Amino acid sequence: MPVYNVETYLDEAIQSVLNQTYPAFELIIVNDGSTDKSGTIAEKYASGDKRIKLIHKDNGGLSSARNEGLSIAVGEFIYFMDSDDTIVSNTLADTELEFRKNDVDLVLFTARSFNDPANFEEAEKIDLGTNFYSRSFLNEGKFESINYYKICTDHSNFVASACLYVAKREIIQDNNLIFHKGIIHEDELFTRQLLFNCIEISFVKKDFYNRRVRQNSISTASGNLNKARSFIVIAEELFHLSGNFHNLQLFNDSSHFYKWAINLLESERTNTKEYNAILKLLFNSPLQTNKLIGLRKKLHLQYKVIDRFKQAVASARYKLRLGTRLRKLSTPLIPGEIKKLTNGK
Repeated sequence: MPVYNVETYLDEAIQSVLNQTYPAFELIIVNDGSTDKSGTIAEKYASGDKRIKLIHKDNGGLSSARNEGLSIAVGEFIYFMDSDDTIVSNTLADTELEFRKNDVDLVLFTARSFNDPANFEEAEKIDLGTNFYSRSFLNEGKFESINYYKICTDHSNFVASACLYVAKREIIQDNNLIFHKGIIHEDELFTRQLLFNCIEISFVKKDFYNRRVRQNSISTASGNLNKARSFIVIAEELFHLSGNFHNLQLFNDSSHFYKWAINLLESERTNTKEYNAILKLLFNSPLQTNKLIGLRKKLHLQYKVIDRFKQAVASARYKLRLGTRLRKLSTPLIPGEIKKLTNGK
């Protein structure tokens, strides 16, 4: 359980684990440099229950915290839980039973989402009418892991959240799987890597997880540049994974993440060093060789910053009464467009 500034929710999250009907677990809490009372709350529980291990570390992000917990875990199974959510009391018991009954490497389940009333005004609440986590097209049961992935991607409903499955620790350990540091949406990468290293999985239609939707969580508050950079990293890693497993679905997913990164960069209006660094990352990606980005779009991404500079110069010249007309340029001019602007001369 990674913890960062969740003093409002941490008691409820920890209590939901301590209330499990299955008692033989260790709860590893990683305080990732919290600046509120989260560390103190965690210490209170750790001092009163030998099943709780508490790690205090400098802030390094969700991936860093999860990896820290993985490094000291000794249990047969691993479950990743967020510190602002809760699980129902029979989660560990039922998933453990599923492992024993079906001899699988991974047990996946469903979730219920709810708006946190303290974070949203009534008009701002996210519509939770469609439960993305339900996977209604799937029947309960045992699947070959790659077949499960194909079915989900065919329905555009692959659920990557690491909070919605329990895994055999040996699968993670034997394949040296860790969460990629420094990115968001890291589950999109880790869960696919894990799934393709499993043989068989079990899917149960039980809402074991209660996911709190709040405005200042990582998933709802990240900026476009941060997302774009993360999507490029995920795209490249999935591209390599698709080659290792010769899997078309993985390649298609890598292409989707690359295109989403392009769309985010196109919508960005600020000229910063970070933007240019991410643009360089995009252009140097091996996915560019697959013609996922056309020349015109590439030029637009590369030179729209120059276009804005031209606008600023033109505006300054106009204010200085130098007679320059201000023209808003959204893409680099091509010869045909130049001809139009000069009335064919």
